Amino acid sequence: MAAYQRRVPTLLIPMMAVSIQAGHRSSMSKTRQLSSGTVDPGENKKASPEPEAGFLHSLRQLMLKVRSSSGTTGPATPSAKESKENRTLAEADRRQRLLEKQIGYCFNDRLLLRRALTHRSYANEQPEPRPLHNEAFEFLGDAVLEFLISSWLLELYPKLNEGTLSKMRAYTVSAANIQKLAARLELGSYLLLNRGEEKTGGRHKVALQVDAYEALLAAIYLDGGIEAAKNFVRRQFAPTMAEINPQDLTPMDYKTALQERLQSIGLPPPQYEVIERQGPDHRRVYQIALSVRGIRLATAEGTTIKGAHQAAAREAIANLEEAVKSIS
Repeated sequence: MAAYQRRVPTLLIPMMAVSIQAGHRSSMSKTRQLSSGTVDPGENKKASPEPEAGFLHSLRQLMLKVRSSSGTTGPATPSAKESKENRTLAEADRRQRLLEKQIGYCFNDRLLLRRALTHRSYANEQPEPRPLHNEAFEFLGDAVLEFLISSWLLELYPKLNEGTLSKMRAYTVSAANIQKLAARLELGSYLLLNRGEEKTGGRHKVALQVDAYEALLAAIYLDGGIEAAKNFVRRQFAPTMAEINPQDLTPMDYKTALQERLQSIGLPPPQYEVIERQGPDHRRVYQIALSVRGIRLATAEGTTIKGAHQAAAREAIANLEEAVKSIS
């Protein structure tokens, strides 16, 4: 009997005892009837189960009742919040397959792609265990991109000095160039963001697009290795590399080009002002305003002040002809 008690919940033991006692009394009654000759032995053998068999039958019935009352006979129904989350992820997966076609790379581990497109704001609002966000991937992707571009430049221009190669690399991997590539892929539309970030236009923020692009490259590297990452970078950056003329780097130095243009028409050098800082210390984004004689010609963002200056100067050059009329 102890063996049976160990297999069932403590809650059932009193109920089992009642069932066993009932079976025992029934068995004793049948025995007395047999000894008095009132019941045919053959008939009794067919009609009455052994006490242990009767106990097991009773136990099975009790267990079925407990299962039924505890509601464990079917799968749990997901809550409304869980259902909404499942729909969000299903739609994200569908769209991410479109992104795979666009970038020309199909992931073996699609969770890497999902993480690359998961912003911290979204991850922090999910229940435990929370999904991983893309900040660590940004860190890795930035390093992979610099390595691949450096290797490519050295392959194309093996005789150039370090200073020239550094300028060419800085231009190629600048936030302005990466943001253009991210915008071309519409990468912002694939991001998983929380409602607050969505409302403040997070999908169109330069910093988020640049971060997502670097995280995407990291995911490709982790999934397919350095060759897969190299193929992706060379497809994406081929137009940018074609623009570079190592004999004339002036077009890549927009600050110098803008100052020379302003001087040629009798205007003073531009003034640069940091008007906003965004993001954590390790991933700061600077917004710069560029003005000439107190008139703002351009605003731009960058992950460094120097990069933001270059982006603002580039925008000012593009609008300079029209802007000169209001300055003069």
